[in-house]
Amino acid sequence: MSSLLYTKLNSESYHDSSSSTSSLDDSCEEQSWWEKHTSRPKHNQTLELLKILRWPLALTLLTVNAICLLTIIWVQDSPRPLLGEINGLVPQFSQKEVVFSLDEGVTSDHETLESIEETKGRWLEDVPQGNGFIEIKDWQKYRLPPPVKQPNGDPDSYAIAVFHQMHCLYEIMAHVDALQISFHNQSQSQSPTTPPSNSLFPPPPSHKSNIWHINHCFSYLRNALMCCSDTTLEGQGKRDHAGTDGTGATHVCRDYDAVKEWAEGMGVGEGKSI
Repeated sequence: MSSLLYTKLNSESYHDSSSSTSSLDDSCEEQSWWEKHTSRPKHNQTLELLKILRWPLALTLLTVNAICLLTIIWVQDSPRPLLGEINGLVPQFSQKEVVFSLDEGVTSDHETLESIEETKGRWLEDVPQGNGFIEIKDWQKYRLPPPVKQPNGDPDSYAIAVFHQMHCLYEIMAHVDALQISFHNQSQSQSPTTPPSNSLFPPPPSHKSNIWHINHCFSYLRNALMCCSDTTLEGQGKRDHAGTDGTGATHVCRDYDAVKEWAEGMGVGEGKSI
């Protein structure tokens, strides 16, 4: 049997082997540290970068959102003022609280010319000089219909709606006065009569053009009331039987005196009529 040959290891060879192993370990350890600090996976590097940049990114996004929101608020149309003029040609007036009450001075006794004339004077107190017509230059630049043609040589102008509405309401009341006077005279004389010819009265209701005027006033005031849509809650009136007459309720109103004063300052022409 052949003898097995073993390499004889002396102390020196063992020492060399040990030194070689130690050098290899040191090399591996250095490589491990280098890989640890320089060879991290890409997704880990991305996470680290996001952690560093998360606050600057958040602040940037918030700034962009704020700028967008402010831009939208800036460019969007401003809300139209209640009952206001859409072109901004008439200033916005202050509001005030008004308690509705019965004003006996704004209606006549429907029997005497003296009372009717006195009532008309009371209504004229609420009409501005120029009857609420104002001139608008270069009206084509605005969202406006053509102006009213003035036959007396005054500039073409526009009627402020509230004074038109007041005129229509008075026109209806004047017809009631004329009919009441006619009925009163008929009961006194026992014979049919027509309303007296007087500047205080409009033409007789049988006149076709005047019938159109009355119908126009009813329609116009109906539209005006629907436009205002006053939501004030009205309770029991001062009369004995159940029902409301509109008195006692507090309304939020435009300052009529301020509107009248402004209209007079801007008015076209002189004199008053209703």
